[in-house]
Amino acid sequence: MESWCLDDLKPRRMENKDPEEQVGMRIYSILENQDLNKVKKNLLIDSETESKKTEAIKMFLCPQCGRSFTQRQNLKIHMRIHTGEKPFECQLCDKSFSDPRNLRDHKLSHSGVRAFGCDLCGKNFRISSHLKRHMRIHTNEKPYLCSICGQSYSRMDHFKEHQKLHADVRPHVCTECGNSFNLASHLKDHQKRHTGEKPYKCSHCGKGFSQSGSMRKHERIHTGLKPYICSSCGKTFTQSSAQLKHVKMHCPMLSKG
Repeated sequence: MESWCLDDLKPRRMENKDPEEQVGMRIYSILENQDLNKVKKNLLIDSETESKKTEAIKMFLCPQCGRSFTQRQNLKIHMRIHTGEKPFECQLCDKSFSDPRNLRDHKLSHSGVRAFGCDLCGKNFRISSHLKRHMRIHTNEKPYLCSICGQSYSRMDHFKEHQKLHADVRPHVCTECGNSFNLASHLKDHQKRHTGEKPYKCSHCGKGFSQSGSMRKHERIHTGLKPYICSSCGKTFTQSSAQLKHVKMHCPMLSKG
């Protein structure tokens, strides 16, 4: 009977294996370590790349308003808003733009093609930016916020007109009498007094008015609408001036003013 001991049950060392197998195991071990080092190196490179990307994002800041951009070219285009530079001109109507993409969209307006359609109401637009602006009607998005009074607007041009009210800038001057106005629309309404133009007609009696607000006040005579309410007694009025006069009866402090 063959004798054995506990040492016979222990794992055999590599030197007991075939020499070719030993060489193969060593080569595999070396390659495995090389792959691991390669992975570590790639991870380090990726980490450094992400860090550089983060630094690049922080680099392109507008010195005028602080807005940030991921690309230098976009910052360059944005800066033209502050400088007023509009180097891209339409050859058909001489209108100029600060952004070449806006010129591209503008050219579609001359073609008459309305390629941009609203999925919610079906209205079509020639320019993609007009569709984007229109969509805010459905979403009620008003991204342009006045930092002074908190009023917000869906359109940039309406926001800029509003800002003139706070600055008390009156760039629109009447050539007839010299009166100046914050908004172009206010000047337009004012000029109708000089021309005698009355384009706003009462739908009930046909009376003409130079201003739409005056027409609306007049129509309340026919409709009986009284939108101005006294918070003290609940009495209603057709005009705000009549409401204010009435409120002074309740408040002696207002009467003194």
